[in-house]
This record gives sequence, C-alpha cells and structure tokens, in this order.
Amino acid sequence: MITDEQIENREKNLKLHYEAMRKDLDILLTSMIPTQKNLMKTIMWINAIVLGLILNNFLKFKYAFFMIPSFAFSAMAFGLILYSLKKGRSKTLGHINTLEMENINQNRFEAIVGLQKLIVAIEKAIKSNSVIIEKRGKKISDSVNFTLASIGLILVYAIFLFNLILRGKEVMHIG
Repeated sequence: MITDEQIENREKNLKLHYEAMRKDLDILLTSMIPTQKNLMKTIMWINAIVLGLILNNFLKFKYAFFMIPSFAFSAMAFGLILYSLKKGRSKTLGHINTLEMENINQNRFEAIVGLQKLIVAIEKAIKSNSVIIEKRGKKISDSVNFTLASIGLILVYAIFLFNLILRGKEVMHIG
C-alpha cells in the first residue's frame, strides 16, 4: 500500500519537474522566439535597403543588368522571412482547460494526476514551440545566406564599375 508520505514525495517531485519545464517553456516564449523575430526584422531592413539601392540606381548605370542576381537574392531573403513570420505566428502556451482539471477524480492522487496533466501539456507546448523555432532558424539561416550573397554581388558590381572608371570608361547613362 502507498503511504501518504510517498504520495506527498511524488507530488513534490512532480512540482519540481513541472516548474523546471515551465521555466524552459518561458525561455522559449519570452526569449528565443522574440530574439528570432528581432533578427528577422533586421534581415528584412537590410534587404529593404539593398532592394531600394538597386531599384534607385538600376537605370542610372550601364551594365545594370549585372545587379539582377543581387536583386533576386535579396528579394528571396525578404520573401523567405515574410513567409517564416506568417507560418510561425502561433505559439503553444502549455495549459489545459478548466473542465479537464475539474474532471479529475477527487482522491488521494488528485494533485498528482493534475500535475501529470499539466506536465503533458507543457511537454506538448515545448515540442510545438521548438519545432517553430527550428523551422524559423533554418529559414533565417537561408535568408542570411541570400542576403550575404546579394551584398557580395553588389560589392563585386561596385568593384567592376570602379575598375571601369579607373580605365576612363563611362559607367553612367547620360541624361
């Protein structure tokens, strides 16, 4: 037979486990997801600037068609971030409804069953939010690579134009 002390100890252990898991979920919700969103905003701003520079200067320079790949990479990075923001906007908070808690049989194990249900809900929330973070992380990585490629191509184009200027060639459209 299970003693009251064993039940009490089990309940204490489950509370410790629940609190640890709750802290992990809080870190995901209050730190990791917002950090990713801020990084995504930064990537979008960088690409908005790059796209604006390209569009603003496209008709001014000869050989501007060399900027098309840079434009494409930057547009892909921007689009990837927008898609990722849309796809990962729902978060799981890790709670159960009141009715489920009220339907727990009232006996010596009531608190243990309640804690177990809460732990299962927290586990699901951690798993769900971790999937969002992982998928976003991949898209962020890809968009950073596209952004770097775009900026790299702009630098190559700028060096190309500078080299033409040094040779005395006309690089601007007249008019």
